[in-house]
Amino acid sequence: MPDFDTKGFDYKGEMVYKNNSSILRGAIEIPRQDDDGAYTELRDVHRALIDAACLRTNHKIYDTYINFLYSTNNFYFGMTNASIHRSPPTMLLKGKDFKVWRPRPYKPGFDAQGNADRALAISQISNQVYIKALSGWAYHDPFLRFLYTIGPKNAARLKHITFSGTVKIHTCRAWICGEHLICDDDLGSSLRNYIPFIIELCTGLEKLTIRATEDINIDPVFQPLDKGMPATREDVLRPIFEKELRSITSLKKLEVVGRVEWEREGLEFADETIAWFENRERHRILRELETEKTKQQDKIAGGTETAGE
Repeated sequence: MPDFDTKGFDYKGEMVYKNNSSILRGAIEIPRQDDDGAYTELRDVHRALIDAACLRTNHKIYDTYINFLYSTNNFYFGMTNASIHRSPPTMLLKGKDFKVWRPRPYKPGFDAQGNADRALAISQISNQVYIKALSGWAYHDPFLRFLYTIGPKNAARLKHITFSGTVKIHTCRAWICGEHLICDDDLGSSLRNYIPFIIELCTGLEKLTIRATEDINIDPVFQPLDKGMPATREDVLRPIFEKELRSITSLKKLEVVGRVEWEREGLEFADETIAWFENRERHRILRELETEKTKQQDKIAGGTETAGE
């Protein structure tokens, strides 16, 4: 299929063109009518060059390309919103009647009980329990529900994940957050919850992108921060970057940006951890090269001794 360009804008507001060789482009025609008469609306449609549905063709195609699907794509996840509007109930058929099903969507804390809750959810996903047996917070969370849906075998194939959200400092109140009183979950605490799942299930993960938006709902007049509580995006994320995140042994590259990919102001504190992962990967490669060199030398030495005999 021919390549094509799409128009966009860079951070300076200048027009740029991006090549899209992996996307099919077409249009659908929709008959419309207004005060001026009948007309046809054209809607631009973008489709992936290869649709994942092709994996259902037969076992050979599935076995060949399933790893390609999960290892070459960047999977993007926003944060959970625990409100009933964003984490709505499900109508389940029970006999001839429907039953409303909505488990609690709230994430666990970071005490002993929270650790037990995370271990339980990891076990539930690994063992592919019946959907109603899945912990409520994992049931509603987009990332954990995705891991449950694809299963542990495919979760291990993931190479690149992106988490996007606001590093939440404020406490939700009507005059700050609006009528529903609930914002999306905090990116920082969500990362702390996700890391054990990544370690246990996403064992092939090599790149992690974090889009960390600053909290704009902080109101120091009506809602002053308690002493000792995190006051900035850096206060929340730095401890996670310097401790929990570094425990992901498979990770080779960390990328930290703001709402858009070129926004780095205020995120310079992440550079140390980004460099730490780069150095760890560099040392790993050097160790592998040294091991391979030793094997080759031993092989050559063994061949020389045999020839001498």
